[in-house]
Amino acid sequence: MPKAWWRPTRRACTAPERARATTGCPDLVFARPDNASDRGVEGRAELVVEILSPGDESYEKLDFYADVDVQEVLVADPESCRIELFVLRGSRLHAALPDSCGSVTARSLASRSRPLTDRSST
Repeated sequence: MPKAWWRPTRRACTAPERARATTGCPDLVFARPDNASDRGVEGRAELVVEILSPGDESYEKLDFYADVDVQEVLVADPESCRIELFVLRGSRLHAALPDSCGSVTARSLASRSRPLTDRSST
């Protein structure tokens, strides 16, 4: 996918046909420009990034993100330096399984990532 199609934004993913309460405001979202508006992303987002903080609701947002067709959700824990990648399959987001090296692949960004604790050996 050409990089020109990506638009990172800190605005909400919305479901315009639903009640206003059904919005998710991720820490970072990547979407094609044709799915972005002044209100945020309306339509499909390719990747949403959630950074965990005490008392946040990152995991509670997964069902909403699946409902609005977000393709991948990356949840990062700054305390443990761990990441979790969730991939949309059908109508649900499922945890991506790491490969034999412990890496997960974010297809939307065409990149692989490993926990930061494993990078010292590379």
